[in-house]
Amino acid sequence: MKFFTGLSVLFCLLLCSASVQSSASGCYDADWSRCSPSTSGLTGIVWRACDSYCKVCYNADSGACYDSPSKNCPGLLKNNKQCACKNKRRSLNRLNPTCWP
Repeated sequence: MKFFTGLSVLFCLLLCSASVQSSASGCYDADWSRCSPSTSGLTGIVWRACDSYCKVCYNADSGACYDSPSKNCPGLLKNNKQCACKNKRRSLNRLNPTCWP
């Protein structure tokens, strides 16, 4: 009987861990942006800056970061920002790997 109790506890811990992990990753899936302060250190290295992204990937006039409070994780993603392109002239250029999100 102790074996099944231990197994139940282990299963519960794994299930709880998975739900916490998925909720945290959901924050970044929904709210991540090249403008986010938490990821800005990699801008220009791993992904394009907002203005460059808009110009190259959408043939837009410009791009700018704007405040976008996190709706999913306001306590975790403070000072969240999003990239907005001005006057996009085409859909996302998926052939250019530097345009991939």
